[in-house]
Amino acid sequence: MIKTGRKIIAGALKKSIFDSLGLRIESKPLEEPQYYSGPAFSEMGKYYSEMAISYGSIEYANTYVLKTPLMCIHLREFEAPMCGAVHIVNRTPELLEYFEEDKEMLFYSSKEELSEKIKYYLHPKRDAIRSKIRQAARRRSVEKHSWEIRFKNIWQNLGLSRSEMEPKL
Repeated sequence: MIKTGRKIIAGALKKSIFDSLGLRIESKPLEEPQYYSGPAFSEMGKYYSEMAISYGSIEYANTYVLKTPLMCIHLREFEAPMCGAVHIVNRTPELLEYFEEDKEMLFYSSKEELSEKIKYYLHPKRDAIRSKIRQAARRRSVEKHSWEIRFKNIWQNLGLSRSEMEPKL
């Protein structure tokens, strides 16, 4: 944890120095985002499923300015495919264990690859491919990544039955 904290502080300091000198940080994945008020939580699934592509960036805090940024997987990396979204996010070994690349989720390692993949998958000729990715992502999420499945796996790994986990009244 200390190593992670030091890396976050180093990223913040480096960004602060670059900002104070008016220097542009080339390793930044995208231009500064514009933030808009989002939809109600109850509407999120609808919006995820209607997007052509859902974008995720899991670089932690200001560590994108460092040579090797820290990655922190967010719940949206599971929520989006659970809703049937075509989701594109930073390529990490951990996410590659959870989803099959280009079949259940799209991954990128650079701005160039992100741009190429978005252009490729947004082309109208790829509508059927996106539809297959949506279906596969949703299927994988329901089968492997629901809270119920995750807790069931935890209980099994601990050698407990579900009845043992229910509160005693």
